[in-house]
Amino acid sequence: MKHSMHFLEDRRVLWTISLFILTIYFLPYFTKGQNIHAIIYDNLDSSIVWLKILANSGKIFADSMDIIPNMMNGLPRLSYGSEFTVLLWLYYFFDDFTAYVINDIIVHSTAFLGMALLLSNYIINKDLKYYNIIVFSVALLFALVPFWSNGGLSVAAQPLALYAFLNIRAHRDNKWDWIILILLPFYSSLVLAFFFFLFSLGLVFLYDTYRTKQINYRFILAIVLMTSVYLFVEYRLVYNMLFDSGFVSHRTEFDISFLSFNEVYKNSHLLFLNGQDHNINLHYRYILPIILLALFISISKDSLNKYISIFVLLSFTILTMFNLWRPILTEEYSLPIILVFTTLIWLRTQESKLLPFLLIIQIMISYWTGFLVSDIFDKTLYETIPFLHSFHMRFLMLQTLIWYILLGMSIPIIIKKLEYAPFVLLGIFFSQLILTFENRGFTRETFEPMSYKAYYAEDLFQNIDTYLKQPKESYRIVSLGMSPAISLYNGFYTTDGYSVNYPVSYKHSFRKIIEKYLDTFDNHQADKHVIDDWGSKLYLLTGAFVYDQKSNIELDSLTINIEQLKYLGTKYIFSLYKIKNPVHLNLKFLKKFESDDSYWDIYIYEIL
Repeated sequence: MKHSMHFLEDRRVLWTISLFILTIYFLPYFTKGQNIHAIIYDNLDSSIVWLKILANSGKIFADSMDIIPNMMNGLPRLSYGSEFTVLLWLYYFFDDFTAYVINDIIVHSTAFLGMALLLSNYIINKDLKYYNIIVFSVALLFALVPFWSNGGLSVAAQPLALYAFLNIRAHRDNKWDWIILILLPFYSSLVLAFFFFLFSLGLVFLYDTYRTKQINYRFILAIVLMTSVYLFVEYRLVYNMLFDSGFVSHRTEFDISFLSFNEVYKNSHLLFLNGQDHNINLHYRYILPIILLALFISISKDSLNKYISIFVLLSFTILTMFNLWRPILTEEYSLPIILVFTTLIWLRTQESKLLPFLLIIQIMISYWTGFLVSDIFDKTLYETIPFLHSFHMRFLMLQTLIWYILLGMSIPIIIKKLEYAPFVLLGIFFSQLILTFENRGFTRETFEPMSYKAYYAEDLFQNIDTYLKQPKESYRIVSLGMSPAISLYNGFYTTDGYSVNYPVSYKHSFRKIIEKYLDTFDNHQADKHVIDDWGSKLYLLTGAFVYDQKSNIELDSLTINIEQLKYLGTKYIFSLYKIKNPVHLNLKFLKKFESDDSYWDIYIYEIL
């Protein structure tokens, strides 16, 4: 055992093992190609298509108010974000799937490198037994987190950014630290994550200034520099926010405050355990119990004898193997209990207070985010700080970084204080590794998964284009039962669409199409909330189906305003469902299209 551990302590061996595991993780891209499973939500149904449209538009550097005609009857260039992003240029220089794969590989690889640098220099003591193994293990687990890769390096590169900032803060920096801070804004999002990252560093700067009574000019300069580069990259958004461009975003009508206190309380708990759709941390099953174990045994100043160690490790193993942590951690009052317990340890411990402090931060972020969707703040905080109205949930984007820092801090405590701990920790590592592979698609989708190729169904849509025999830019289509992104990906121009920043006036125009459906029936209040209080997705709604879920449903009628569709220039409906008696809606059925390589069977209706 000792010989094996000594062998594994060799950094070259650990680099080789890590690269091998990362290669296995990426291997399906190369063995399956476009037949690989890919998540739909905020991926196939949106981000990929936005990048493709902009990359092919010929208007990458156009004025912010220039119209790109593909989606929603034409959106201003502002709606598609900055031209100074690596993601966009990947889609410009490579075909769409290749760009998608390259981006995902860069994201996970950067996560590994950044976390390894951060842990080895600032989190884990170099004198610790198994130092290299711990560094590489935690860095690898962080690298295999199912990041939302369409956010670029917004979460994955936070360890790298923190490493550079800590070097500058400690006056240990070199040119590469400054280069990192200058380059990262071109491959990440200020609005999605780094505003909150930089805000947190600002608090650290204020704390340092208060504690030392001195100003660390290099540290504050680094924060200002990175912020300035972000403002340059996002100059379109900054200009629109500071000056009257005539563009009024639909985000000004966001109203997400609808949960009761009890629902908010439960939502905060779920956010703590599971994270958010764009920030799934995979920490709940194994990592959180490890952190709680380290916190518990940190109460003892001395190492525990072998008999107590065996008892503690055996109890922990049983709880973990049989998933008995679940009823403990999901119990209604478990989170407040953890908060109180952690706070007491933070107040009383004479050792490092960082471990309990960071866990308290995790709990407070979850509560902060959860309670911001309650009616408590609806008319006060949001009106006082309009920024929160649109971007209230983004502090969650810091939690992935913190969870894996906590893991890196917890393992040394367990090894120091419990005999035989490496055996249990090795089992936890492999269990977490398996979990990362099982969740590779970061998907919570409950309906049937589909491949990249089957979703976009390029051959099927080529047949539709050939059948219609018209230039695509000469007419508009709307989708029924499937995301408009599918038609957009295949070059069609749409009346509907999904955009995170488009003119509110178009939302009002499109709403008239489904106004009767939204306002007539009480059981459609959820859809009304999606359209009126969020509105980023403008889809045809009838209450008969779930989007992107194939079904043999036949629709007896459609509660939609055909005249308004015509007013917005729509000529065809691409429907996943057969519509009975289409003539009653002033529709003409043209043809059904199907293909073995497509997930969809599509009915084409012409609006008369």
